[in-house]
Amino acid sequence: MMMRHQKNWKLWLARFLTLSVTLQAGLMNLFIDAPTVQAADRTPVVLNEISPAGDWIELFTTADVNFNDAEGWVLITSNGTSVKLSGTMTPGQFKSFTFATAPLGLDNGSVKLVHGSVDLDTVTWGTERLVLLPGVTGNNTLARSDDGSGRWISNVAATQDASNKPVMTGLPPVPTTVKVPATSSSPVDIINASSQGLVTVQAGYSGTATLAATLIDSAGQATPIAQAATDTMDGGSVSGISASALKDGSVAVRAYTDSSGKRSAWATQIATKDTIAPSIPVPLVAAGTQNGQNVINSHNVADVRISIGTPNTDASLLTVTLIDSLTTTVSKTLSVDGSRSLDARGLVDGSLALSVTVTDLAGNTSGVGATAIGKDTVGPSAPSDLRGHAANGYVDLSWDASPSADIGSYRIYSNGSTGDIDPNSPLGDVPAATRSFTTARQPNGQTIFQVRSVDRFGNEETTGVNVTVIVTGPLSEETLNGSNHRILDLIDPLRLWLKIADTTKGNADISVLNHSTTNPTPVSLPSGHAAAGKYFELGTSNTTIFPMEVRIYYTETDLSAIGAKNDGQLEGIRFYDATKKTWSLYAKTGVSTADVTVGSLRFAGYVWAMADHLTPIVASADIAAPSVPSHFVATAGDSRVSLTWNRVSDTAGYLLRYREATNTDRTAYQTLVVSGGDVTSAILKGFENGVLVEFGVSSLDWVGNQSDFSSIEQTPVTAGSRADFILPTQTASKALPSGSAALAQTGEPSPRNSASQNEITDKTDQPSSVNEQPPLNQDQSTTDQGSTNQSDQNQGGAANTRTLVTILIIVIAAAAGFGGYYGYQWWMTKPDITPSDSNEKPASPPPTKPEPEEKKTIRQDRGGRW
Repeated sequence: MMMRHQKNWKLWLARFLTLSVTLQAGLMNLFIDAPTVQAADRTPVVLNEISPAGDWIELFTTADVNFNDAEGWVLITSNGTSVKLSGTMTPGQFKSFTFATAPLGLDNGSVKLVHGSVDLDTVTWGTERLVLLPGVTGNNTLARSDDGSGRWISNVAATQDASNKPVMTGLPPVPTTVKVPATSSSPVDIINASSQGLVTVQAGYSGTATLAATLIDSAGQATPIAQAATDTMDGGSVSGISASALKDGSVAVRAYTDSSGKRSAWATQIATKDTIAPSIPVPLVAAGTQNGQNVINSHNVADVRISIGTPNTDASLLTVTLIDSLTTTVSKTLSVDGSRSLDARGLVDGSLALSVTVTDLAGNTSGVGATAIGKDTVGPSAPSDLRGHAANGYVDLSWDASPSADIGSYRIYSNGSTGDIDPNSPLGDVPAATRSFTTARQPNGQTIFQVRSVDRFGNEETTGVNVTVIVTGPLSEETLNGSNHRILDLIDPLRLWLKIADTTKGNADISVLNHSTTNPTPVSLPSGHAAAGKYFELGTSNTTIFPMEVRIYYTETDLSAIGAKNDGQLEGIRFYDATKKTWSLYAKTGVSTADVTVGSLRFAGYVWAMADHLTPIVASADIAAPSVPSHFVATAGDSRVSLTWNRVSDTAGYLLRYREATNTDRTAYQTLVVSGGDVTSAILKGFENGVLVEFGVSSLDWVGNQSDFSSIEQTPVTAGSRADFILPTQTASKALPSGSAALAQTGEPSPRNSASQNEITDKTDQPSSVNEQPPLNQDQSTTDQGSTNQSDQNQGGAANTRTLVTILIIVIAAAAGFGGYYGYQWWMTKPDITPSDSNEKPASPPPTKPEPEEKKTIRQDRGGRW
């Protein structure tokens, strides 16, 4: 039983949904199609004439009608006023009914004839989107062209209770087409920002008449009806309609014709108003295989590709303009979907102004997006004195720099197997500062190598400099063993040296692949680290060769090429971890900084590792400075200043400096090294009271990188005197303490009643210096307070004073008990900090190193350094 009820429920729901869809479809057709009067042949009684001024409605019948039947007959107007019909009508009779309350309007209204629950006939007029007819003037009426049938005509002379035929002469034609014509800035049936003030409506019709039109937005807001000045034949137009007040979106374009005052029914076309301009584009010259972004060089000057990122979804056209320093202009309108390129060969080299506007499908144009572009189509000069040295099947090339000032790189070629230099297959590129290149393994015989200069714009000169090298006995793979042949010496020319373990079993075939300065993986070295020299890939099928010692030799040129100031920044050898997608240091790796000479080759040292596996490897240097110390606070005392700052992770120590604040000579700084990254405070003694001193602190990491300085000023004060929170700079020039001034931890006792505390200000040596507020401490109320309000002192009275003195005595007694023992323990174990008179940055950090922090990877072995 329950199952049957469920099925019946579902059946009735399906019927209801079907009925709903059917009704919705009918309503959609009603509103989408052009408004029409209901068919007169549905009933023998129809609306025949309507007088909005006289508030009467005329009916016409083709059969006998009894208005007194059980279902009832009613006339209903748009404002809800109704008249119940009574009596009878005979065929061909005209009969009018008058409303006593004047419910019909001249400009807008509707009348509906209802029999029982069925709407038999309806007529609407006015300016709304879906009405049938325009309104009337004066005592004119709305009437059928043929009694009981035919089309409705508006604004005709009244013929109450009589035939309409006497007034139905010279009828207006019905518009067959209506549209907003296209303009120079807008497509057909589109109203955009530039055309909304003066919209034209066109209509096609057969005959002679005057066209009238209006525009109505989706909210029902309509423009005033505009009418052409004269009659036209077979179509006409109305101009100057302002659509500025209408909403963007769907707009009904409505038109009727007027012939001697008689008006046709409305004809309708749906147009679109879109006045929102596309967003301003961000134009650029797209990077190509031989040109960088926003660069025009000899390779792309005839085909400059323009990019605007992601345009609006309805973007249609781009107007692109390039202007050079002589105001020569190249402009082109491009399709968004098509090729976006133009020819810039007519512009002079130098800085160009690229401007782009985007036009959408509605014809709205964006603001101008502009970008500065560099154009350089002249190649640099060639390098000189190319030298080639073959060893172990490799060729080491070196050359003298090009005299051109804008060299970006050098490109290396060979004649390979073709016999001629192949410009389409370079062996590789190196940065301008490198000027050396080691090839991959070369076949035996004579090979011609060529090096060409490439400037920063990507222009490549085509002359180059050549050298011919004869290769003999190329190394494809070397066989080592653990007993008498454990070393593979490729120092000349690869700067690589290998030694397998003495526990190696059997023979081990070692392959070496030289990638020069090109990273063979898709992953860069960790941020702040750089590759020093070549990348190598080593291979073997014998896993008993480990641990294998690997050495990669380096030169001073290698260090300067990556911005390393000294070999103290070298870490060791990194390997590519394919699982973690990162470059990591070997567990046992280090650096030997002793100069090495191998034959005619001179090296500044080598990095080494005890490799336990083989993947791509490279020597690595740490070139990133640590963070700037923050919350730098200076507290003044008697002939001393106490300094505190926040700890910086992964630091070996800190460098303090100071000088008289009025002295702007950078060489006047006295410097002091603070050993240990956890030491974040110091007391400097021996200052002359009343002299404003500038202090600075920077952090030092374990490979000698130094941060910028945080700076602050403070004035030592005599014990017992008061001090302002920020003291003014003293004008008198007084001597600072020498480099032998004592430096101790903050824990050393100092007079607190005379202290004042300054916070870090914006006085920093570099923009990257940190300016932050220091954390409040318990002494700050005393240290920073400055002068005291006398009225506050008097409020407590003697009783408060005695209470305060009693509390202080108790605190001092407790401190004496606890402080004596712990003060002695601290004094015996405090770190010694040695002052220095040197004005130079220390060559290396102190030897004691804490556990590594997360910021950087610390080398495991220093190879004898420090």
